[in-house]
Amino acid sequence: MGMNGFEWLGIFLILIGVFLICLAVYLQIDYYLLFAGLIELFIGGGIYAYGARNRPEAVRATPLSQPEK
Repeated sequence: MGMNGFEWLGIFLILIGVFLICLAVYLQIDYYLLFAGLIELFIGGGIYAYGARNRPEAVRATPLSQPEK
């Protein structure tokens, strides 16, 4: 039940986005860094969702009405 590469990449990009937003707020600079952080959050979230959706465990999951024997 490990995480695949897309999930790790998504989490890494989300953390970079949070760091950029915090840096923009702390330094009180232009909105470019804030927008870059928001875009990074959306891209990282999308990559994470793509990786979580295409997990081998999620594809092989059985419905609750038919448990494994």
